[in-house]
Amino acid sequence: MLPLKPGKTYSITYEVLGAEDGAVIQTMELSDQTSLTFRATVLSTASRGVKLTAKVTDIEEQG
Repeated sequence: MLPLKPGKTYSITYEVLGAEDGAVIQTMELSDQTSLTFRATVLSTASRGVKLTAKVTDIEEQG
């Protein structure tokens, strides 16, 4: 696991699986270990019983 440094910003890329249209890749930003910024996305599933899952695919320290 990547140790987080105070005052730094991290770009976290993740993949959401289970959506009707296929995998969705998104990125969120974590600043100063406390502020998480992301864009909300609406996804459809093929049926009510399908569960969406997400996994982190990359973490990058910014500047």
